[in-house]
Amino acid sequence: MNDAIRIRELSPDEVTSLIKDEKFNTLRPTFCSDCGQRTEFARRIFQIQGNAREEDKDLQSIISHYIKQRYECEHVFFKVWRSGYYVDAAVCNNCRSSKIVFDIELNENILEAISKLTNIPGAKIQQDIEKISSKLNASRTKKKDH
Repeated sequence: MNDAIRIRELSPDEVTSLIKDEKFNTLRPTFCSDCGQRTEFARRIFQIQGNAREEDKDLQSIISHYIKQRYECEHVFFKVWRSGYYVDAAVCNNCRSSKIVFDIELNENILEAISKLTNIPGAKIQQDIEKISSKLNASRTKKKDH
């Protein structure tokens, strides 16, 4: 039995193809922790091959450490897509940092999934999220003014 885990960085063409898929790209880079850049991130995606299970947190820690050491990617995110297991990372095109915050874009698919789980209409969920967001923004603005 072969228990070896192989990590392969995808080619630029493979990355481009993969991030075109909306479901894969729902969790995406949004903010550079070092310089504040909110756009222009180069994606680095690695395919995990072998006997790796997505629920194995110890293995994820080992893979994260390996990718940090070998490829200098500070923040990585594990994803299962179709029958593959991937690690997603990004680099800021402004300052070259790999300390990139990923976030989920709230689109129709996400709202629909939340709606199914909670039995609350998607429009109500979106309305509530917008209310919370505007309160958070108002609170941040008040703190900056003081």
